[in-house]
This record gives sequence, C-alpha cells and structure tokens, in this order.
Amino acid sequence: EPRKNNSVGIKVIATCDASNGYLANFNICSKKSTTQDLVMCAVDPWLGTHRSIAFDNFFCSLGLHQKLYENKMHSCSTCRRNCRSIPASFRSPKRNTPGRMTKAQKQLQLREGQWMMLQQGPVHLIRWMDSREVFFMSTLPLGDENTSVERSKKEKGKWKTRKVECPYQVIDYNNNMGGSTGTTSSRGSG
Repeated sequence: EPRKNNSVGIKVIATCDASNGYLANFNICSKKSTTQDLVMCAVDPWLGTHRSIAFDNFFCSLGLHQKLYENKMHSCSTCRRNCRSIPASFRSPKRNTPGRMTKAQKQLQLREGQWMMLQQGPVHLIRWMDSREVFFMSTLPLGDENTSVERSKKEKGKWKTRKVECPYQVIDYNNNMGGSTGTTSSRGSG
C-alpha cells in the first residue's frame, strides 16, 4: 500500500529573471498561504520598482493584479475562462442550443487576431482570439503600436507561417514567461 503524503506540507515559489532564466528569488511558505500571499512574498524585493511580472492562470486574480499595481509593480497573466474576475457578459457566448445566434451573441464573437478589452480600475481584462480564445489580465500601460505573433499552420501538406495581430500584453507575457521554464527544466542536471 502506498504511503500517504505528509500532512504538514510546504509550498515553494521561485522568481526567475526572464532575460536569462536565472533564479532571482526563492521562498518556502506554509501550506496555508494563499496564491496571492505566495506571489506577494516572491516579488517582495521588487515592490515599488515599477518592474513587470508575468504569471500563469494558476495565480491570476483581479485582487492580486490590483495589489501589485498599488505596490508599484506592473503585472500580466493569463486567466481561465471561468475566472470569477471575468464578467460573464465579457466571455464569448456558448451555443448550447441549435439555432440562430442573437445579435448580442454575434457582437461578442471574435475572429482570429481580434480582441476585446474591458477595464476595471487599473486592470485590463483582455479576450483575444488566437487559434482559440485566450484571456489575459494586465496592468501594463496600453501600447499604441500594432503587434503580432507568428503562427505556423499546415496547409495542403506544407507548413506556412503567418502573422496574427495581438494586443501588446501578449508579446510582453510571452517575453517574460520564458524565465522559469529553463530553471525548471535544468533542475538536477549537472
């Protein structure tokens, strides 16, 4: 019979520099810590510095983004579609019943490369259509320039690359999330 895990439990959170993947901060927290507590503990050395942090949907909440902004840090994260902070009216409609879509449902439909934005205080909620719908929360300043990401798709047996328009926050998120991947994957090598 397999042994049960120790009920004491700890949580470990690491902060990595996105430019080189080096571990910048490492914290061990109690099992009772909330995800917001974990993030605030991890970024404590940089609070008040107007730096940017990116994190995935596990940590995403409107409250966390607002708290980071109040502490003079910009943040960007992906969100789950069913995140409590995203109003139901902002999500794309699900067609559970066959038939015609209402005018309101049609207005919420997005094609690839389109996005919608909603602002709640300093936080921007973004719904962007890549090959599928992606949600972001961000306190980054809005960029004016048109940005795009490259996507590859197989058409008639050949791979073709095309550019898909996206909000600036997608580019920032992609650039800043790379730091932790290298640190995680190189653990234990040496």
